[in-house]
Amino acid sequence: MSETTLMNFIQIDFPSDNERELYIALHHQMWSDALLNRLAEMGLVRKVLTKTWNKDNFRVVNCLEYEDEKSMQSCLELINKEVVQNPLSEKFTMKVVNNRCVVVSEFKA
Repeated sequence: MSETTLMNFIQIDFPSDNERELYIALHHQMWSDALLNRLAEMGLVRKVLTKTWNKDNFRVVNCLEYEDEKSMQSCLELINKEVVQNPLSEKFTMKVVNNRCVVVSEFKA
């Protein structure tokens, strides 16, 4: 099993809960199993979609973990082509904030 060294948190805010729920419902069409398998071969270690529940907003966060910088760069090129430029993505009104992080401390139980 690969260790994570880089992480990418993509925070996406929607104007309504209905729009957020539609995004969640269509998420697997944009992030297909075939795409995730290709990304895993390129160094994606883990991907998680989260939904904020403790704030008064309509937010999801995509968390992606990569083996190293080379893996991240390769994966980002494919994600841009297959997800960002996907016609489904253009259906949503959303504010996207992308945070790329280096793991500096970690605890695993």
